[in-house]
Amino acid sequence: DAVRGRALQLFTEHSLFETSNRAGVLIYLSAFERRVEILADRGLNNVIDASTWQQHVQLIVKTIRTDQTAQGVCEAVDRVAERIAQEWGPPNPAKNVLPDVTGSSPG
Repeated sequence: DAVRGRALQLFTEHSLFETSNRAGVLIYLSAFERRVEILADRGLNNVIDASTWQQHVQLIVKTIRTDQTAQGVCEAVDRVAERIAQEWGPPNPAKNVLPDVTGSSPG
């Protein structure tokens, strides 16, 4: 519950719900708890079901276990981006709707 709570806090703090089509997504990895949470705004949750999100989590967990975390996260991000492009068209590469949220934080 603590990991999900922290992910929700970051989702809100960084206003990831302020995207067009409500398509914000947060992929949160907690090294301490060894957990992965993916949170998406309602626009994405209307077109991506819970089992698909769980598949993305499992992909990341699998790559963490083989010391290929970055590869797993990048693949999950690519899959989500492809789905967004299917629904709303390709993104404008010259425009980042929200600033990227990176780095480590306690939790």
